[in-house]
Amino acid sequence: AGKVPYGVAQLAATHQVPVIGLCGSREAELGELEHLLLGAFSIQQAPISLQAAMEKERTLKNIRILAADLSRIFAKK
Repeated sequence: AGKVPYGVAQLAATHQVPVIGLCGSREAELGELEHLLLGAFSIQQAPISLQAAMEKERTLKNIRILAADLSRIFAKK
């Protein structure tokens, strides 16, 4: 329900640390998190079943791809 990400984002904000959210899926509206995150990104590459999304190897591969993409964006600043 977003309690942990919200808590982490709140704590980071008190220390002026920017935060991005990486998640399995996300809603269009993030509520209070909208104001605390630079952005929220789904790690899935395409629509898949919950069972497939829970596969450890697929998840690790997808998060590596997303993290690499994001690091290239932030490295250009």
